[in-house]
Amino acid sequence: MIEHVPTQAIVKDYEVFTNDRNAVAFFMLRHSVLDHNREKGPYLFAVQPDNSIVIGTKEHHAILPNVSSAIIDTVKKRSALLLVEFENQEPFRCTPCYLSPNSS
Repeated sequence: MIEHVPTQAIVKDYEVFTNDRNAVAFFMLRHSVLDHNREKGPYLFAVQPDNSIVIGTKEHHAILPNVSSAIIDTVKKRSALLLVEFENQEPFRCTPCYLSPNSS
């Protein structure tokens, strides 16, 4: 999915929420790199060998570093996650994300 990773793509602060049905949502502040993608998505995500998740499109993506192994296992099994971005403490964008066939 992603070949080059610019440092501005790294998300420094995010939270992960799960439920008893293995749904996973990542909450973070608005990430302007993702503004260049289609407004409604959908996005793809790829799990990297270092337990980071690359999310978005090939051209415009964000990187969620240091994701726990348990969350990695869940999103791989589920093949989907939800990305929720906030701006000024209000939801800005809520995008479904699907597992890329190129994910490790």
